[in-house]
Amino acid sequence: MNIRGLSAAIIACTVFSIPAYADNHGMDDKKTVAELVATSDEHTVLETAIEESGLSAKLNGKGPFTLLAPTDEAFDALPEGTLDSLLMSENSDKLESVVGYHVVEGQLIPGSMILMLIEAGDTRGSVTMLNGEQLFINKESDGSVTLEDAEGNKTSVIKADLKASNGVVHVIDHVLMP
Repeated sequence: MNIRGLSAAIIACTVFSIPAYADNHGMDDKKTVAELVATSDEHTVLETAIEESGLSAKLNGKGPFTLLAPTDEAFDALPEGTLDSLLMSENSDKLESVVGYHVVEGQLIPGSMILMLIEAGDTRGSVTMLNGEQLFINKESDGSVTLEDAEGNKTSVIKADLKASNGVVHVIDHVLMP
């Protein structure tokens, strides 16, 4: 992206106002992204999924990581039986892929930078997730920003910029499916 495009993206971030929470809502930037999830009352299912997927050690590692953290309510909205199926030991590869579809490894992407993943003048960009698949970032016609998974399901960031020692966590309102 050139300087002109970067300037347009910065202006777009201001216009589209992705919510940022500078006070971290009690979060401690001495904790890793996995530890932030483990101490959150609204992410108990995600905590279990991270542990069961075998990604806990990675998400407690050096990073940086950007973690898109679906709430327990988001997991409850999955079709009946989906979560139980994912947590079965014979589906550990699928669970790892689903959890990995919520993580960007090697990049710290604060809320203010999400729109910069969309080239100036475009309405869609993408980022490669830990599981190797693309997650799409859409600038909607009403000015809102949505994240779109491989199945075409859209989610929004409902809390952004929860700082961790090895990255950042953004709370989302739906589970992303690879």
